[in-house]
Amino acid sequence: MTLRDAAVRPRMRRRAAAALLCAATVALLPAAATVTAGALPSAPTAAAEPAPVFTTPNTDACPHRNSPPPPIDSSEVPEPGETAPPPLPVPDDPIGGPRLDACGSVQPAGTPPLPDGISASGWVLADLDTGEVLAAKDPHGRHRPASTIKILLATLALQKLDLDTVLTATADEANVEGSRVGVGPGGEYTVHMLLRGLMMNSGNDAAQVLADRMGGTEATTAAMNTLARHLGALDTRTPTPSGLDGPGMSTSAYDLALLFRDAMQDPVFADLISHGPIEFPGYPKSQAQIDEDRAAAQARIAAGTEPIRLETTDPDTVTAALADAEPDPATGLLPPVVGPDGAPVVLPDHPGFAIANDNPLLSQYPGALGGKTGYTDDAGQTFIGAAERDGRRLVVTLLDGTRTPSDPWQQAAALLDYGFRLPPGESVGTLVEPGTVGPDGTADGGDTAANRAGDDGAVTLAAPPQSAQPGSGGSAHGVGYYAAVTGVVAAALLLAAGGIRLLRRRR
Repeated sequence: MTLRDAAVRPRMRRRAAAALLCAATVALLPAAATVTAGALPSAPTAAAEPAPVFTTPNTDACPHRNSPPPPIDSSEVPEPGETAPPPLPVPDDPIGGPRLDACGSVQPAGTPPLPDGISASGWVLADLDTGEVLAAKDPHGRHRPASTIKILLATLALQKLDLDTVLTATADEANVEGSRVGVGPGGEYTVHMLLRGLMMNSGNDAAQVLADRMGGTEATTAAMNTLARHLGALDTRTPTPSGLDGPGMSTSAYDLALLFRDAMQDPVFADLISHGPIEFPGYPKSQAQIDEDRAAAQARIAAGTEPIRLETTDPDTVTAALADAEPDPATGLLPPVVGPDGAPVVLPDHPGFAIANDNPLLSQYPGALGGKTGYTDDAGQTFIGAAERDGRRLVVTLLDGTRTPSDPWQQAAALLDYGFRLPPGESVGTLVEPGTVGPDGTADGGDTAANRAGDDGAVTLAAPPQSAQPGSGGSAHGVGYYAAVTGVVAAALLLAAGGIRLLRRRR
């Protein structure tokens, strides 16, 4: 079991309950009228309203050209004394080609109709190898990425950190808002394990540990935004490393496809998103927790629970004995353990636990390579999914979606099926190569000092080369591929309680 915040929406439940109550009341009205009105003629009843028909969101008028839709909560309210950043500039020429300037659906001439039932306001279907955009809807429309932005954090971490470095988590990191993989205070985790928790289980706690290692939230998000610009993702800006909403949050379906294609150049990243269940490490118990567990064991023994009696207190022996024990059918608890002196034995650490990949596409779609899920109240459903068939690798990115008429992974699967049926070479644009687009969207501006500048205008330096072997801490990218922010960065932003809303993620 992982430590996850439930994606519960109380106001939606209240609305659903109210709707059911209204429906029941309306259904009973004719019978009630007959009893109370006696011989009076009953009033004619209105015909039942037909169920609403799903329609794909209409974005033809470019409602999200400059900014994402207005937030529905306070997650993007700036901290006291600060102001929200202005919208990112819109390039005069659309990145990826003129047809990607369209805000509605765009597809190659003469190709079959696009699949029905796609609820996302913006999406892109692209070839990971050639970079061709096969079809799209409002590809540069700006929306919030939610946890899909973690692919950018993972890409940065793979460049800057050694996979074998061991990091010790703090209580603040373990208790970060939103979805958590189960990092604990004092727990020791390799960078590689944290990246698994980040990409498999969307752990905001893992994101925060990695961000703090890279200089803190502000320095890390500045580096993420610099990297996005270098890659040509000019619709993208993130104020948080995990995808929690904040002032200025923005991306596009095109940008997510661009970022994902770049990330997939690294075999370590490709492994992270395709991995099945793994064991995630436990972490030390506090002394208060140990004392509480010991008192609980004593109480159960005093109440008549038969303990496991061992001749040693060795933790490995205790763990093995508990693994072989049967839980109490009434309580579900394993029996307490006592040592040679009859005193309860309490393990000093919370045990490790299994985590699974939370992307259903991976297990449900033949040839799936993986991807990333995401959800916040403001972002809606977001999704990235990739698959390989007959030597072709395609990716779908979805933004501002819903679970109607199907789950996001199923909508992505429909688009993947469509893409695999198209003949190779059909396209409406391209995913640009890293370093080929300047900050204003002009071509061949990627190597200018301005494009390598951070948010504060400081020119950044290229990172040293690293190995691409899994486990070595390196990535597949060479010298100068990424930019690491240099110069002095202002003090880290203070995250006021409630300032960033709980990230409610999809199941």
